[in-house]
Amino acid sequence: MSTLNVSAQLISDGTKIAQAAVFEGSKLAVTYGKPIMESSTGLAAQAAEWASKNPVSAGSIAAGLTVAVAPGIVVTLPLSAIGFTAGGVQAGSLAAGAHSVLGNVVAGSLFAVLQSAGAGGAGLAVLNGAAQVGGLAVGVGNAG
Repeated sequence: MSTLNVSAQLISDGTKIAQAAVFEGSKLAVTYGKPIMESSTGLAAQAAEWASKNPVSAGSIAAGLTVAVAPGIVVTLPLSAIGFTAGGVQAGSLAAGAHSVLGNVVAGSLFAVLQSAGAGGAGLAVLNGAAQVGGLAVGVGNAG
């Protein structure tokens, strides 16, 4: 048998297997997915009712989980606002004023971490991680 025939046979067999898998997977999704979808509608209604009765807690949970998922919301904008930018410390900013008082910046210091974070370096991962931990603490703490 030629290489071309073997390749064509492998493709044909693979296609049949993939079609069977998709068909069986679809049947499973319909069988098990329908009860989940039906119950999730009720769950969503219950959550909405709870949120309407507890707006402060619901907002706090939503805010905490949002920060946990997208920490850049509370990290990048404030850094830029005080002068830690992608191009370095912005002239005339609060960060520049602090830098002029500090003089030489010690590696690993808070200022160095903030400077690194503003420039998109390793400090950004540190601050994002801290924001995520804080967001989860707020979200989970208020959920309890």
